[in-house]
Amino acid sequence: MCQLVGYIGDRPIASLILKALELQEPYFAAHATGMGVVDAKGKIQIQKATGPVAMVKKNTKIAKLRGRIGIGHSRYSAFAREDPPLRR
Repeated sequence: MCQLVGYIGDRPIASLILKALELQEPYFAAHATGMGVVDAKGKIQIQKATGPVAMVKKNTKIAKLRGRIGIGHSRYSAFAREDPPLRR
């Protein structure tokens, strides 16, 4: 099961996308989270890691991504369900 969020606009992109993914987690959980944005130079910047949004925010620079276009993704894997670091 996957959650996807996209945004195009002038508001702070990382916080919007991460908040939308966090709001979906109680329904679907997350074993991996990532986000890609198109930065001011037109380059795609990506941050991703294993874990729910809070863990990925803590362990990466995902919350610092800047841009006007972005997509976020979190994934639940039945195979990862028993992974102790990811249990809630």
